[in-house]
Amino acid sequence: MLSAKPIIGAFLWTLLPNLVSSMANNTVPPFANNTLPPSASTLIASGIKALGGSQALLGISGVTLGVPVLYRTQTLMEGYTLNGTETSIVTAGAQNVSFLYSSGNLQQRIDKLGQVAAWLDFGRESLDPLNYSLVVQAGSEGFACFAQGNNLIFDPASVTSGYTDGLLGQYLIDQAMQMSPKLLSTFDPAAATSSYVTIPNSKPLLSVFDPVLNLSIIFDPDTHLPYIIRSFEDHLVFGPSTSDLMVYNYTSIDGVMFPRRFKIVYNNVHLLADFLVESIDVNPSFPAGFFDGLPVTPNTPIPALEVSAEYGAAEIGEYSANALYNGKYTGTLANLSATHPVAALENLWRLNFADAPSYSQMVLVFCDAVIVTDATPHQSHLVIQWVREQLGRNITHIWVTHHHHDHSYGVHDYISAGAKMIVLDKAEEYWSNVPGIEFETYSDEKPYIHKDADLQVRFIDLEDPVHAEDQSYAFVSAACPKANDTVVTFQADYWNPNFTDYEFDQNQALVFYNKLARDGVARSSLAIPAHGSPTPFQELIDVVGFPYPNHDATSFHKGGPLC
Repeated sequence: MLSAKPIIGAFLWTLLPNLVSSMANNTVPPFANNTLPPSASTLIASGIKALGGSQALLGISGVTLGVPVLYRTQTLMEGYTLNGTETSIVTAGAQNVSFLYSSGNLQQRIDKLGQVAAWLDFGRESLDPLNYSLVVQAGSEGFACFAQGNNLIFDPASVTSGYTDGLLGQYLIDQAMQMSPKLLSTFDPAAATSSYVTIPNSKPLLSVFDPVLNLSIIFDPDTHLPYIIRSFEDHLVFGPSTSDLMVYNYTSIDGVMFPRRFKIVYNNVHLLADFLVESIDVNPSFPAGFFDGLPVTPNTPIPALEVSAEYGAAEIGEYSANALYNGKYTGTLANLSATHPVAALENLWRLNFADAPSYSQMVLVFCDAVIVTDATPHQSHLVIQWVREQLGRNITHIWVTHHHHDHSYGVHDYISAGAKMIVLDKAEEYWSNVPGIEFETYSDEKPYIHKDADLQVRFIDLEDPVHAEDQSYAFVSAACPKANDTVVTFQADYWNPNFTDYEFDQNQALVFYNKLARDGVARSSLAIPAHGSPTPFQELIDVVGFPYPNHDATSFHKGGPLC
């Protein structure tokens, strides 16, 4: 987790005069290849000199970086493969990123236009682009505000979302600081430390770390210019992680070096963003109010900035970058609906929170186990509490439909509560960094089966998924069903009845439909989606329009006979 950072205020600007004095008439020679790195103050001085010198940096009161064509982002959170970023969020776009330094507190404005990828039609049916102006201000009265438009895929593009909550506000301030062309001049030479760091396919590189900012700057060994600005996160799936802003292809403007190519790289290998600066305007004349937030009233105050142990930078950053961040989780036990979707299956529960209805989960109660399906983050705490208080049991197993983090980022909570993870064998390594995790695995050929005298569940690989390579579904029935019994399936994202319109799910729905036909799922089965409400499978049959076998509750055969 990114540690709390004091608000960047006017005190930072007191550092530059000291650096000016210490560097006067002093040329920093190339660094010798010694075992011990040069001191932090030496590295900072060398980097500032490479950028153009303290006086030149002091002369910058503002700057606008223009990105007219090349702006792209990818997702690790919602990727198809377990360890890839082949899935796009913004396929093409443009942005202007402006900074103002004259107030003593960092101010930033981003004007962005980004075409969203086709798979995001579940939120924006017509795929209207992300088109917004975001203003960010650090300091004791810091904030982040969408002055125009929004960055939430569920909101119409015409909606202006205004001030963010304090969590996202602090995160966006940290991001602005990481991208600031004057970042190095805010590093405190007395507090910073130096070291060598290793990145893939490179010799060790010199870096300097500022504990106040919780940022490292890694330097180009030849030019001494900043090359990587690294922040540190505690990712609840990947473990301790690095988020690098890689900057290179420098050009000189008014005696100051500015990078033109920017990339965001996660854990050294995952490219999440890539953009090319084609224009740099130093000390422009900004219009009045250009960096202002929206007007406030006593009834609509600016939310206070916040850092929370419950919501780390890794989670906030993922959701924001994927245009999915909508504030803290809002569910409460008081508004939990816990029902038996099939009356005859008394040990099968469906949980849905009326004040956070987007994600439903199942709880399956056996004589020797309690299994929960999916691991919605933060909702996990309520599910664990409900099982203990209402059932008098502990959860023994957690199973997730697939690795996308909106369905799985709460896995660590279940593991911390003593559960094991039921996981498709090819996804086991993906989860291996969760502390204390133990696995029970299954494969495409051999489903995971749990059964007692009353109930059985089978977790089954979809085999040819189109949404995520590790996608599975759950089949639930009585221990030995009769032909006319109701059996249940649980899945995520392939069919979302009463959540997103059918027309947007046809491809995924057909894959799910064909798999159920091959496995022998009954026409009369009940489909319980993670998104949406329980719906007779016959409705999907009617919508898809393809023939479906006349299976009954005894026809299911994946994993062997039911009885």
